[in-house]
Amino acid sequence: MENWVIVGSTKDFDLVDRKTFQHFTIFKDGTTFFACENRCPHMGYPMNKGTIRQGVITCAWHNWEFDTHSGGCYRGACEDLKIYPIKIEGENLLVNKSLGESKHKDLNLRLQEAMRSTDIYQQAKVLNQM
Repeated sequence: MENWVIVGSTKDFDLVDRKTFQHFTIFKDGTTFFACENRCPHMGYPMNKGTIRQGVITCAWHNWEFDTHSGGCYRGACEDLKIYPIKIEGENLLVNKSLGESKHKDLNLRLQEAMRSTDIYQQAKVLNQM
């Protein structure tokens, strides 16, 4: 089920390039908007503290880089950054905050694996994403 929510106006970004709403942040990169989880999947640092340039968002803490369209991590050793679908209707910015059942199942499986391995860092990462 889709869950589109109006989170603001494009005019809100006339003087700023980012705004944080609940657990996600909307960025404006040039004329393009995107929304992502506000916690870096590496260690949970706020992504709204990072930099954004030419379709790449960089976490300010450990410089992990993520693609703004797919959320893919460029280094490959980190989980992908959660990207939320965003659309513009008139001047309204809408974000689809649905996580979806498959994402919940995946996170539950990864938490079970992390608990079995007793890897506290993997446990923390998965719990952060939940």
